Amino acid sequence: MTPLIYKDLSIHFIYQKLSSTEAKNIKQFWLDSGAISDLNIIRERLSQVVLVVKNKENKIIGISSVYAGLLQDKPYFFYRMFIDPNYRNTRLMAVMTMQTWLDLSRRKNFSPIGMAIITENPKLQRSGFRKYFKRVLGFQYLGQNEIQQDIWFLNFNQTPIYFKT
Repeated sequence: MTPLIYKDLSIHFIYQKLSSTEAKNIKQFWLDSGAISDLNIIRERLSQVVLVVKNKENKIIGISSVYAGLLQDKPYFFYRMFIDPNYRNTRLMAVMTMQTWLDLSRRKNFSPIGMAIITENPKLQRSGFRKYFKRVLGFQYLGQNEIQQDIWFLNFNQTPIYFKT
């Protein structure tokens, strides 16, 4: 699949198509960045990687991943993302999130009916980000979990605001 180009970055959809070389590079990215240091967690998450974002030097600078779970007794993909701090910005976050949603929504062989986000990062619970999730990305706010993290979801049968503009 041809990568999506965003500024000087390339976004590669690799869900369930991870090569051994790509797995090694992702593992090293997580270890070097300090995003994940537990090798058992890395092994588990490698099969969950959806997108890899690379800079012009072909170095990984961002990863999105999903795992299947239940939200209100319905199957969803739960989304995770990590971006190298030197590349972090709201627009790249939006592009990665929505491209992950779009690529997964095009697959018909999955039982999940949408994508959910649990905001583990407290910065994403600020009022500005909440408005961004709703007004720009089109996610719906469900509430908070037992440890006060926001829960957002967007079903695959919806057309998000993000793609209407």
